[in-house]
Amino acid sequence: MGDRVLIADDLAPNRRVLESLLKASGFEVELAEDGPSAVKMATAQPPPSLVMLDLRMPGGGLEALAEIRAAQPHLPAIVLTSYADVPAAVEAMKLGAVDFLTRPLPNDALLMAVKRALERSALEKEVKTLRRALEAPDAVRGLLSASPSLREVADRVSQVARTPLTVLVVGETGVGKEVVARAIHMESGRSGPFVAIDCGAIPENLIESELFGHERGAFSGAERKREGRFALAAGGTVFLDEIGNLPKQLQPKLLRALQERRVTPLGGTHDLALDVRFVAATNAALEQDVSDGNFREDLYYRLSEFTIRIPPLRERAGDLLPLSRRFMEEANLDMRRSVAGISTAAAERLRTHHWPGNVRELRNVVREAVLGAQGPTLEESDIDRAMSARAPMRGLSAQHAAMSMPPPAQPSSGPIPIAATPAEGIPTGDAEGGLRQIANRATEIAERKAIAEALREAGGNKSKAARALQVDFKTLHAKIKRYGLEPE
Repeated sequence: MGDRVLIADDLAPNRRVLESLLKASGFEVELAEDGPSAVKMATAQPPPSLVMLDLRMPGGGLEALAEIRAAQPHLPAIVLTSYADVPAAVEAMKLGAVDFLTRPLPNDALLMAVKRALERSALEKEVKTLRRALEAPDAVRGLLSASPSLREVADRVSQVARTPLTVLVVGETGVGKEVVARAIHMESGRSGPFVAIDCGAIPENLIESELFGHERGAFSGAERKREGRFALAAGGTVFLDEIGNLPKQLQPKLLRALQERRVTPLGGTHDLALDVRFVAATNAALEQDVSDGNFREDLYYRLSEFTIRIPPLRERAGDLLPLSRRFMEEANLDMRRSVAGISTAAAERLRTHHWPGNVRELRNVVREAVLGAQGPTLEESDIDRAMSARAPMRGLSAQHAAMSMPPPAQPSSGPIPIAATPAEGIPTGDAEGGLRQIANRATEIAERKAIAEALREAGGNKSKAARALQVDFKTLHAKIKRYGLEPE
């Protein structure tokens, strides 16, 4: 059985011409005379493979398109018209049409448009199927079981997944904390969504509303009621990434939500019950934040009912090839490439790199190598080219690691030069204290330079600079103030 095309047009001659052309090319054809009939036939089961809608038929072509796409969001649609109507074409594309054709149109051009729309639809279905396979619980568990260190992580995921315990995932930036959180969600059996929240990326004045929601009029600009992320995750899992960046004034409310599974929207008078699982993650030692008084001790213990620690990629040599192959498969899907393997020399090149950006850096390098590959196999030159292109970012990743550390024990005073040699700005000495002072000073200089360059590249936009440096906004803001780099 061939692809089935629904033609909706109020003019019988137009319907007959299209029907004859498509049937002669091996398609099955159904006919509708107006918008409501087209909607009814397109939303019946099984739906057609493609819908062709006249723009100005009774009931409205765009109106019918909107209803069809609402009911069948993946059904491709082509809009036809005898009038050159740019605003209508723009609106059709916004509604999800894959093409907008103006009559008269040569038969071969029309057939090409139909085949292109069907091929695109088939490709999207294939990609979705393969992505589901890559993201299935067994695939995730297989990925986590790639080395002895991660087999232990996979075992702990299985231990805790079907319990109500709140989980704290600890590891450096880029090690795959969200992958572990998603694995917990998938193995938990919970039917609701996985909602990820970056606690360092939401401005402090908005985070309470984002998490708990707000009532209309709760604050200036709150023109309508809004559900919070916790409520949107009903039946599923809330992932609180970089939980150490949660503002201190909000920590008691989160503690109450964890303890009582209830929240009060901003400006509200009634509690809302929560049916969610909480998983939190941090790339820093929360115990130190507790000792420093920056994080509530009771909240820390509530979050860490069960802790999973993920080792950095440099300690997981057995993960490099399995992860690289997975990222190669993803890149092939996303970029329509057909790289089939990784050469021995390329694998060795991957193995000898330090990977300061962890799994995230590996994924970026492999994807860039796949995009630039000249043959069916990733070669060492492809990896070198991808690494060379990302060399500045690897430097920034190293600075991010430095930013995650506590401030030096002996911070320097006064402005720090953008660049320095041992003779200008870095103290010298051969005693242990002197070496530590040299290292601290060198870190400060390199860190300030990296932040200044990122701010210049971002035109002073701190959020953009934070993304470039792969560091959370709160940490970057503190560093900017410390080094006197506030953009004018």
